[in-house]
Amino acid sequence: MVTFGLIITFALIIAGFIFKSNKSIAIIQNIWLWIVIGFTNGGADFDANVAVYHSYANASSSNSVFEWIARPLGGLLQNKFGWVYWQYNALIVGIVLLIFLIVAWNNTENTAVFYSMFMIYPFIDSVIQKRFFYAFVLSALSILCQSKKQYKTSIFLIIMALGFHFSAILIIPYLFMDYILKNHPRFIWIVLILEIYVLTFQRGVLNIILNSSSSKVDTYVTGNISVKAGILYIIVQLSFVSLTVLIENKDLLFNNIWLNARENFVMRINIFSLIFLPLLMMDSTFFRYYRIIMLVSYMSISNRLKGSFLINDIRYYFACIYILLLGVFQIASITFGDVSWEIFLDTMFK
Repeated sequence: MVTFGLIITFALIIAGFIFKSNKSIAIIQNIWLWIVIGFTNGGADFDANVAVYHSYANASSSNSVFEWIARPLGGLLQNKFGWVYWQYNALIVGIVLLIFLIVAWNNTENTAVFYSMFMIYPFIDSVIQKRFFYAFVLSALSILCQSKKQYKTSIFLIIMALGFHFSAILIIPYLFMDYILKNHPRFIWIVLILEIYVLTFQRGVLNIILNSSSSKVDTYVTGNISVKAGILYIIVQLSFVSLTVLIENKDLLFNNIWLNARENFVMRINIFSLIFLPLLMMDSTFFRYYRIIMLVSYMSISNRLKGSFLINDIRYYFACIYILLLGVFQIASITFGDVSWEIFLDTMFK
């Protein structure tokens, strides 16, 4: 089954790059994502997700602002209909991916390329981090709405994302991104200096701000990543940000970046994402917040892949390098990570 799953996944990735704008391919890719993400019933983190789901059965009285959708919905499906976790997950993933498909159709010309990029990264993480996946897609849609100045819809989507995972709270600063970049760009440097100070000398403050009662938050804040690994993740994010800016910048290379970023939303969200860089020295999990920005960037980058590979402009080749880096990053993060390839592949396809 693992071999069969790998063959289908690679075939769909390749098909997406060949038939770039084919919506039928995109539909098949979306269905495959639903099958794999929605119907997984074992592997890495599955037992932990099941335990959280079971806790919802007795969580009807919870007043938490986080998971305000997941708790009552999970409790209802368990207590009234007797649904087990994989059924609940398949339902939510199906709804989220349907919205995902509609938005991709409306915002990308090369929809199949967009899906192929997603299947390279972060498909594997999305299978494992199921609860975050719901919030991940909604958060990306929130960022996309901001690009169209649909701020009410963006706020609504953030609230919806918080209904599934507390991590969506870090999307809120993007609501103020344009105001900060336009009127107070030095504020970013102040935030970076403050982050470095707190992470170096006052990490206990983060426990209080985020959620002092959460053991998982405590683990992230305490730090379980080496300095070397943290620096590598920072280099990875800087590489993706730089490539995105090169692809989106209408002038050659890094000329007039600030001027052009005023007109290019994808450039702005990538530049603004740098305020979260210091968090990568605390835990690699914080890279998931840039992953949200990457998903929005994919919609624009995928549209750069037009025409012939042999005769094209420099942005096309930067987009190719970006996709190649996606593959290298995904392979390296598993190869040199704490969990083996066997566990990852069994989680996805077994």
